[in-house]
This record gives sequence, structure tokens and C-alpha cells, in this order.
Amino acid sequence: MILKAEGIKKQFYRKKESSNYFEAVKPLDFTVSSGELVVIQGRSGSGKSTLLNMLSGILKPDAGKIFYDDTDIYSMKDEALSVFRNENTGFIPQGKSAVMSLTLYENIMVPLTIYGKSDEEKAKSLMERFDISNLKDAKPSELSGGELRRMSIARALMKDPKVIFADEPTGDLDDENTKVVFEALKKASDDGAIVIIVTHEEDGKNYADKMYRMNAGELIEG
Repeated sequence: MILKAEGIKKQFYRKKESSNYFEAVKPLDFTVSSGELVVIQGRSGSGKSTLLNMLSGILKPDAGKIFYDDTDIYSMKDEALSVFRNENTGFIPQGKSAVMSLTLYENIMVPLTIYGKSDEEKAKSLMERFDISNLKDAKPSELSGGELRRMSIARALMKDPKVIFADEPTGDLDDENTKVVFEALKKASDDGAIVIIVTHEEDGKNYADKMYRMNAGELIEG
């Protein structure tokens, strides 16, 4: 698969004396292919999470187009885009994203259960891989930050997505769990997925095929 952005940009309304709009992402082109792991670094507020949300189909750009191969994702109706995202992408959001009323196992199964499907063997395999099998029946309130993050990665991988997006996936983790997360995402790219990581961590460059920086809404390679 090839993910391509052509001339995308995003601005937000913000009441201010000099201007009513804040340009979060300035016009840019971006291309990444299957098997590549891309790391985007930048300070808080630089636009990197906004870019990730546009690329993943969560936030429609103000201009430009985003293609997954030949599919222009924002030409789809909302329901069709939601199904497309569920079938083709995995998203690891910032912070804690667990459904608090569900167990760890049930949280991991969410990408399937929302469509009335199940794959117990896949969930079991992922829990073993991330060493959280013994926490299958635990609620999120009983889990540490590292355990919650490993759960969110397992959930993102449940459907073997072609594209994985990770927004600050190691932001609140210790060195050991940071390594676990980066190695898991690197393995996913080695297995053929596109992986795009937004991070403050300098460790990310050790796993990247391509490095970018966001600065005041501009995407700079290298």
C-alpha cells in the first residue's frame, strides 16, 4: 500500500487581534509505503498530532487529498470511511484510551466486537506477545501505564492493519516499556505495515526508516 497526501493543510479558528485563524498544518505533500516506519518529531503544538489525525481519516483537511493507494478517503461518506478505517488502520492515541467498563481482553477485542465479530485466538496471541495474558480479566483502573499502553497496541493490531498510527505511544512510559512499544511497532513495519509515529522521544530515530520534524506547522524531512 501507498499512503499519499497531496497539498493538505489545516487551520483552526482562534479569536486573536492579529488573525482569526491559526495555521496548524501548512500545505504539504507526504508519501509512505508498506514496510516503512516513519517518525515525526516536534514540540507540543507544532502540528504533528493534527497531521496524524488527517492522515488517519479522523480529521478532514481544509484543502488537499489523502489517498490509500487509489482510494481518496475523504471522498467517502462518513459511514463508509469509518468502516474503511476499521478494516485498514490501527490507531494508538495519546494517553489512556481504554473503555473503563470493559476488561483488558474486551478492550483488545473492540475493533472486532463493534461489528459483531470475534477472534479469541488472535487476542490470546497478542496478549501473550505483550505479556499481559495474566491481566485478561482486569479492568483498566487496575492496570499500570505500561500495561495500558501494551493493551492499546494489542488492540490496534487485532485486525492486522495495513497502516498503524501512534500518537506519543511512549509519552508516559519508563525506558523498558518504551523499548517494548518501539520494538512492537518496528516488527509491524517489518511485517509489511505502514507505521507512522508521532513522538517526543529521541529513541524513535533508532527504529525509523524516515525521520521528519514538525515546526510551526511545516513538515521537514531529515
